[in-house]
Amino acid sequence: MASRAEASSPTVPSFTLAERAGAVLVVDDSATMRTVVRRILNQLGVENVLDAPDAASAFTIMNQKPFGVVICDVQMEPHSGFHLLRAVRETPEITETPFVMMTASLDAKNVEVARHRGADAYILKPFSADALRQKMEQVLPMGRYVEAAELVALTPQVVDRRVRTFSGSR
Repeated sequence: MASRAEASSPTVPSFTLAERAGAVLVVDDSATMRTVVRRILNQLGVENVLDAPDAASAFTIMNQKPFGVVICDVQMEPHSGFHLLRAVRETPEITETPFVMMTASLDAKNVEVARHRGADAYILKPFSADALRQKMEQVLPMGRYVEAAELVALTPQVVDRRVRTFSGSR
């Protein structure tokens, strides 16, 4: 028989990784790598995946749609993943977006820079589905991701201003 404390304890809902993540944005200048990451996410049950080939495109997309997590390559041209991370952390409406940096580089300095700039996690390529799952579980809140349109409604003028600011044009 259950004790009184156990019987009166509220049940904490358990959410799947896909429910916790909502939409995921994969940013990498390699189309092959974007496809690989998408397939891994699909294996993990995450179907709502968008991708971007560069930092500027990713920033534009992030200002139009909320994401539960961003998985971004470090080394891209013309703007690195670090540039995107800095722009995201400096933009109040998207600053809290969980951000996972990925790279094939074993340079420990990259990990330090990623942490300093606000990355939530860092993963080395190539990685397994289990390794990516662990990183996502580390950075995602325990609750279910909810798209609240009233909280993320942005006018085209605001999006345009942010894109110009990111790209350095005025």
